[in-house]
Amino acid sequence: MAQGRRANGRSLSSLAYRSMLAAAHCAITVAVAALALSPPAGAQGAEIKPQWDDPEIKQFVAGARRNRAATTSALFDPRLAQLKLPVLGYERAVPRVRNSFSVGARPRQRRVLTMDPKNPVWYEIAYDYGDEVTITVEADLRIQQKLPPGTKLYTPPRNFSLGTDTEIAVFREESTPGVSGSIAEFKVVKYGVPYTVTLECSAAKREICEDVDQIRKDRALLKLIFARPPEQ
Repeated sequence: MAQGRRANGRSLSSLAYRSMLAAAHCAITVAVAALALSPPAGAQGAEIKPQWDDPEIKQFVAGARRNRAATTSALFDPRLAQLKLPVLGYERAVPRVRNSFSVGARPRQRRVLTMDPKNPVWYEIAYDYGDEVTITVEADLRIQQKLPPGTKLYTPPRNFSLGTDTEIAVFREESTPGVSGSIAEFKVVKYGVPYTVTLECSAAKREICEDVDQIRKDRALLKLIFARPPEQ
């Protein structure tokens, strides 16, 4: 779902790194898939059912009803209202990322939503800080039960380093010409839905992706930014 956004000498090839993450982080992925309540064998088009009765969602919806105009105007992209799943994201720039730049060199955070209006059961929000840091939040209600024929599984090279944290995977690439930097990924399950957060950092900002303790703390910054239950 996610597409590579940068492939220059300072930043990461997102597609390659995501393949590496998929291989090295499979234990976490399997655990999250189990939480997603896999459907019976042979089921087609199966989807995760969000827990719309979650108290946090109910509180959000009640507030939106009281001030519908303010809730709508707060959406950075009106297409968020079409999504059929609760939307997690960041309400404002992540302080640790913003403060890593000098005052005069701070890039404005750019938010980009990717989704399918014809099948709004998945989304990706990319928070870009220039060419140095990108944080991506994504979720998908579709359950993939088997890989397509001919799918190749990626085996990470021996020169790739993987952090030992069981919740957060961290990689550093130093050997491939033209590609440098670090990437971190963790998963959050809320409202019965698995969400994936990926941090991509250039070589100059790799400490942001490699500080596991701070990444763990920053998870609290993820907020419910939109939710519209089916009956709404």
